[in-house]
Amino acid sequence: MGFGIKKKVKELACRIWHPKLIYGELTNNSYPKYPYSKFQINLRLLDSFRDEQRSDYNQRVGTLIAKADQYAIKIYQKFISANPNNIGSWSTKVPYGGTKLLEYEVIQKLIDLYHGQNQNLEGYFTSGGQEGNLYSIWLAKSWVTNKYDLHQIRLLKTQLTHHSIDKACLISSVERIDIPVNPKTWGMDPQAMETEIKKQIRNGIYGFIISLTFGYPQTGTSDDLQAIDSIIQKLKKQYRKIVISIIIDAAFNGLIEPFITHNFRPFFTQDVHAFCVDFSKFTAIPYPSGAVLYRKQLREIIERSVSVAPISDNTLLGSRSGAPVASVWGIIHRNGISGYNKIINNQIKIKNYFLNEIINIFPDVEIINDPHSLSSGIILSKKYDQVLSRQIEEKYWIYAKKELITFSNGESRDIRIYKFYFLPHITKKTIDEVILSFKKLFGGK
Repeated sequence: MGFGIKKKVKELACRIWHPKLIYGELTNNSYPKYPYSKFQINLRLLDSFRDEQRSDYNQRVGTLIAKADQYAIKIYQKFISANPNNIGSWSTKVPYGGTKLLEYEVIQKLIDLYHGQNQNLEGYFTSGGQEGNLYSIWLAKSWVTNKYDLHQIRLLKTQLTHHSIDKACLISSVERIDIPVNPKTWGMDPQAMETEIKKQIRNGIYGFIISLTFGYPQTGTSDDLQAIDSIIQKLKKQYRKIVISIIIDAAFNGLIEPFITHNFRPFFTQDVHAFCVDFSKFTAIPYPSGAVLYRKQLREIIERSVSVAPISDNTLLGSRSGAPVASVWGIIHRNGISGYNKIINNQIKIKNYFLNEIINIFPDVEIINDPHSLSSGIILSKKYDQVLSRQIEEKYWIYAKKELITFSNGESRDIRIYKFYFLPHITKKTIDEVILSFKKLFGGK
């Protein structure tokens, strides 16, 4: 049987049988001993691609996964063919060109966006928020251990803090303490933090890493940096021996807040040492596309020379693709501040519309809402543990699990918070569908 006839037979078989009958042997656990046909390989990949497409991004109101921007995808596809490697940090001096120069330019533009000083700040592109958090803790730990041993250091966070901070502490062997949440702001309570620091000082602990969040995943709320810094400055005058390093996880709100609060200055205090964001969320850049900014003197502490290349080892990852950098560079220039202002204002209107409708369906609802965020936390009932149907949860990717949260007023609540995200791909039409599904299940006006 000739090759052409074989191909037609296989194509006919695909129409009659499931494609897995053609590529099934490729899915076993044995490493392939010989080459398979491109037809079988492509059929298997096509089936996997269809699986990815079956989930409608336009309905994912409950997950922080954005539908990638088509222009960003085109840029990514263009640059990935060159396989650019941005190993090392390229914000310390102007590179010769290529994606390394694009990375330098984007980092400088981020510093400008946050009203920082480029002679004091630098940064690099990461795989995302989790790498940014781990790198931030590495920097902070290195800074504090210049004066105190590891057993004399504590990291302060809240129960709402992203789990990657816990992971980074385990990797770094840094002991962590949860600070109670303020019941009004749903952020770290500044007075509770002060009380805990004083308690630790009495126990002989003088080194502190304060892990703050701008845009908690469950609630969209943010920690009050100014109030916390005010207390820290007071404590530093009172206790001359303490050393404090503030790191900020701004994976979500870090690229939203600057376009709402035009004087957004996270580095206004010298104690803020690192700040990480993730372009894969609001700005919808293909993965991996995070970034971390940090104080230059901290990078100098961890930097090491290497023998395999004429560069210094000063990042967490080694080789890094330059393709996402090119995508970010293109997108921020296509939108600019005015473009992002327009997008955010539109999504906030959609969020507010949704929250008003929710009140009509769930009269006893508790809404956790930060007006500067494109997300919100919903507790369906203050009185009892009300839940959505599994069908609704799976259709719209709306999930929640019970969490025991300790508040600064002494109250502890075992609550289920449903998370809703109003990323640019979420339209009013989608929200109307969600609201209709809720009304069919629970009633409402």
